[in-house]
Amino acid sequence: MKSVTSSDSAKRRSATPATDGDEMADPLSDVERVLRLIERTRLLIALSDDIPVETKLNTQGLLKMFEATIANITSPADEVRAAGQYQSLYQDLEAYADIEALLSAMRVFAPYLS
Repeated sequence: MKSVTSSDSAKRRSATPATDGDEMADPLSDVERVLRLIERTRLLIALSDDIPVETKLNTQGLLKMFEATIANITSPADEVRAAGQYQSLYQDLEAYADIEALLSAMRVFAPYLS
């Protein structure tokens, strides 16, 4: 049985494709960034012990509608609809700092939410 040397390990590492950040990822669009923030918001809401169950249920449904609206914006009317949904979410969740931070970050990538 052949023993593995450090030079064999180095050869194997250099022969494998780089996947640990060596390759540049495709840049995300603003819509994709907002959608990722929505996913993280949904997760934080679900895991939070501080948010009442009724608020969780109401906001999870609204988040799904908001996500669908953001993913399919094609007109100024869609932007107005998304802004209204965002304002409703913000009012319900602004008391929770970590979630409020994610919601505020969405405005960076979708200024029409302001």
